Amino acid sequence: MCGIAGAIDLTGSREPDNLVVRHMASALRHRGPDDDGFMFAPGFGMGNRRLAIVGVTNGRQPIYNETGTVGVIGNGEFFDYPELKARLKAKGHVFRTCSDTEIIIHLYEEHGEDLFHHLKGQFAFVLVDIQQRKVLLARDRVGICPLHWSRQGDWLYFGSEIKALLASHAVAPALDPRGLDHIFTFFAMGTRRTMFAGIQSVAPGHYLRITFRSDGAPASIDERCYWDLDFPDWGQEHDSDAATLIEEFEATFRRAVEIRLRADVPVVSYLSGGVDSAYILAMASSIRGAPVPSFTVSAPQSVFDETQGAAATAHQIGSSQTILDASAGVIAANYAKLIEAAESPVLDTSCAALLSLSREVHKQGNKVVITGEGADEAFAGYLWFKWRELGRMFDVGSFHLSTVLSRAVRKATTPHVHLSEMRRIDDMIGGPHAQSILYNFVAGSRHRYSTPTSATSSDRSSLMWIFTLIQSGCAAGIR
Repeated sequence: MCGIAGAIDLTGSREPDNLVVRHMASALRHRGPDDDGFMFAPGFGMGNRRLAIVGVTNGRQPIYNETGTVGVIGNGEFFDYPELKARLKAKGHVFRTCSDTEIIIHLYEEHGEDLFHHLKGQFAFVLVDIQQRKVLLARDRVGICPLHWSRQGDWLYFGSEIKALLASHAVAPALDPRGLDHIFTFFAMGTRRTMFAGIQSVAPGHYLRITFRSDGAPASIDERCYWDLDFPDWGQEHDSDAATLIEEFEATFRRAVEIRLRADVPVVSYLSGGVDSAYILAMASSIRGAPVPSFTVSAPQSVFDETQGAAATAHQIGSSQTILDASAGVIAANYAKLIEAAESPVLDTSCAALLSLSREVHKQGNKVVITGEGADEAFAGYLWFKWRELGRMFDVGSFHLSTVLSRAVRKATTPHVHLSEMRRIDDMIGGPHAQSILYNFVAGSRHRYSTPTSATSSDRSSLMWIFTLIQSGCAAGIR
């Protein structure tokens, strides 16, 4: 990961204060300890903190096109950059670095704002077209790389983390109650909303376009969607037999792992006792022709401990395994730092274990880790997906027993939530889904904070502690 930050004058005339932009970038030093780079001109000032992965020796940002009229700073990685680079060079584009980030400016020269359809990877970047007086702020399809922004008068401030925006001292750290409600409803911040009032995230699969006006009036901030999830309708998922689908998946999966191993630095892997991380480690080791080192968290004396299964996998593959203690005490000790890093409350305490694991990876001198995060969601591996599918078997005509059972379980776990509220939610999302029970259970705690008659002073104190901790974490990054 790298860090990007900066300020844009929407009138296109004023150059941001050099020290302010450098201060914003310094707040992201932990994201990019290897290098920094800055770009200043009337209308904008931006900086990059770089974690060198590809093009280590000559990939310093910002990167410009041949004529110096288009510049870019970015965070992330483009997995198929060798193929894209070869095609662009065949069309006459001249590359000056070995960095994958450089393909952005040449794709923009070739395709304009349609460049996003040619990008495959995880990214957040800011592109400046000096001739057309246009700035693009973009985020990858599913929002892997963060990108936050805030409009303050005729200025727009942006950054990979909220810490960078607060470091400008133009954006105040104020709580957004709706952002808090979002966390306690979905236990994640997956949309534009953040915990801070007046600070938004660029939505996954979207970009912001700012075109400076010739009359000096403030430019508008246009949000555009270039990609969205497109799920098939029920019963129309595929028209191939199982053997064909398995063969297609195997080829797709191998290719996905292969392109993520492209790096000029060592690559390691996380390993749990599950199928996903084991399969990724085995595939990566097969492609590399040598065992990839692995890192595992241990939860001693817990039913959730997967050390034994992970160790068996590592032994079978021949992977050098590091096992890190992630007991309750370790999670508690790391939880404050986790909130500072996430810049919001974190309801899934396993993230504290992952934070410890990432620190150990860094301690051993590694920068790149492959992992199976999200596999259970994509392939319906969790039990609640199976329960939901089992319930559907008892639906007859317009009578959906699965819906009745879902609401009954939700009512039992959160008796203070009225059935009418559950029906309203179900109608809004087209009926209960596999994770409705889980979301309902997690969301039940929000009433302790949002209902004045039921929230205790202890509840309110813990809530203020969380937000104060977030603020202090951001301040720590600013200093």
